[in-house]
Amino acid sequence: MLLVGALLFLMTLRHLRSVDLGFEPAGVTLVKLDVRGYGYTNARALEYEKQVADVVRRQPGIQAVGLAFSTPLFGGGLTDGMYLPDQDPSQATNVERNGVSPGYFEAVRLPIVRGRAFTEAETSGHAETDRRPVVITEALARRLFGSDEAIGRELLTQAGPGTTVTLSVVGIARDSHFRGIERPPDPLLYEPLATFPIVQNAYLVVRSTLGSRDAYQLAAEAARRIDPTIPLAPETTFAARIDRQLGQQRLFAWMLGLLGTIGFVLAAV
Repeated sequence: MLLVGALLFLMTLRHLRSVDLGFEPAGVTLVKLDVRGYGYTNARALEYEKQVADVVRRQPGIQAVGLAFSTPLFGGGLTDGMYLPDQDPSQATNVERNGVSPGYFEAVRLPIVRGRAFTEAETSGHAETDRRPVVITEALARRLFGSDEAIGRELLTQAGPGTTVTLSVVGIARDSHFRGIERPPDPLLYEPLATFPIVQNAYLVVRSTLGSRDAYQLAAEAARRIDPTIPLAPETTFAARIDRQLGQQRLFAWMLGLLGTIGFVLAAV
């Protein structure tokens, strides 16, 4: 029984290792830019993050750079009620939101299957429109619009008492595992980082041909050049996150395999 249990855990590990995450995790270094407690306003924090991203983007070996409030496998977006124009606010669906820059989708290689990603003007908050552009995942498009086309549709959300914000769907992104590898793909809404409520702490997402340590050094040098008073958290990678999330299953499989082997040897003796 112990050997069968160990075998089942190993099969589960193999299955999780082969799960289609919806994006390409290899070659990405994640650096947390956190200016909370340093007197930064939202506008100044966003400018600092964009300057760091611009400096890193120009370095040799860098393929793409983006910014995001959160990233796949880490989760932690904000949740708000969204409803269609012909619905009552009481019918709102809770939707998880993530603020990103235009380069984010390229940096994690998360395909836009229909429509488009954000423009630089939309990400900076300078777009001449009263409707906020959003990109939603395939799962969220099915939940909100069923089999109808979602591109060009509008969503409403409450930004405060008596304040309604209109969102316009400009793109459909491929489903990805946002909260963890063991969870199914999450319905998610992406919006420009400039309109996201929290921008003082964001991930710098760097795709490069360099190792994670070298990519981190480039990001650290860029950050120090712009504001040397802001400390950086250690770098992390999607591979490290996957290993951490699968660590419990790996430990159980190892323990059951060891106990099963001992039991089998004793029984044979």
